Amino acid sequence: MKIGRIRFYNDQKGFGFASYAEGDVFFHIKQCEEGYIPEEDDTVTFDVEIKGDERITAINVAYVEDKTTDFFLDSSNTNEFKLLQNSLLSIKINQNEKFEIGVRLNNGDWIFAENNIKLTNGVYTLKFNTWSTIIKEFEELINTPNIPEHEIQTFLEKYPELLKGSEYECLIPQAQIKNEDQLWYTDFILHPFSEMDASKIIEIKKPGIKMFRDNKSGHQRLYVDFINAIKQLKDYYIAFENEKVRNNFKDKYGKEIYKPTLQLTIGRKWDIPNLKEILDLQSENRNMKILTWDEQIDSFRRILT
Repeated sequence: MKIGRIRFYNDQKGFGFASYAEGDVFFHIKQCEEGYIPEEDDTVTFDVEIKGDERITAINVAYVEDKTTDFFLDSSNTNEFKLLQNSLLSIKINQNEKFEIGVRLNNGDWIFAENNIKLTNGVYTLKFNTWSTIIKEFEELINTPNIPEHEIQTFLEKYPELLKGSEYECLIPQAQIKNEDQLWYTDFILHPFSEMDASKIIEIKKPGIKMFRDNKSGHQRLYVDFINAIKQLKDYYIAFENEKVRNNFKDKYGKEIYKPTLQLTIGRKWDIPNLKEILDLQSENRNMKILTWDEQIDSFRRILT
C-alpha cells in the first residue's frame, strides 16, 4: 500500500494524478472507493498496478480521514517515502536499520525522531524532540562564517527556553541598566523561579571573535575585545550593588536583582593552553562563567533533549 495526496483531478473526465515518494501516478474514478470524490490535496492510500503496456496506475484509491496513520515498515527497505497531508512525514531507513525520520509541522518547522529502538518483535519505537531540531538549527547558525551577533540574539529571543532551562522563570532581552548618567543594555538577564537563587546576566559575543594571541615571549595575551567583554559584565555586577539601580530595574521589569551571576559566551572550543587561562580568569572572577558556543550548545542538549 502506498500513501500520497491528490495532485490533480478532473471531475468531468473522472481521472487524475496522485503524488507519492516515487512520483505521480494516474488513477481513474472507477478505481476509487465507493462514494469517494477526489479533491486536490486529499491524503489517500492506494495500490499500484502495472498494466500490460507497463503503464503504472493507482487502484483501490481510498481517502484518509485521520491525521495520523500507522505504518508497518520492512527494515530492509531503504527507500525514502513521504506522507503529504496536513504535515509532511519523511522516513528513511538506512542499511544499518537506523531511522532518519522528520515531520514538518503546519507552521513549516521540522522535528526529527531520536533514540530509535528496535524491539524484539521487529517494531521500532521512535522519540520525537522538537528541541533537537531547534538546537541543530542553532548550531548551523553558529557555524555560519562571520555570523552577526544580532542574529544570534534574535534566535535566542525566539526560543527563550534555550537559556531559561528549568531554573529560570523569565528571560529579559536587551535589559536596561540605568546607572547615574549611564544607560547600559545587557544582552540577556535571567530571573530564577526561587527568590533565594541569583539572577544571571548573560553577555554574548560572536563565535569567531579572537580571544588569545601569542606574543614574542611565548606567553599568551588576551585580545582587547575579550578583555572588554569581561569588564562589561563586571560593570553590570557592580551597578546592581547600587540600591537606586536595583529600584530602577524593579520599577521597569518587576524583578529585583542583587548579586547576580555572570556568564560570557564567546568563541569556539578552547585548546589546552587557553583552557588553563580561562580557568584562571574564572578563578579571579568567581561569580563569572566563561563558555564557548560549543559548550553552550552542549548545555542546551543536556537540558532539553
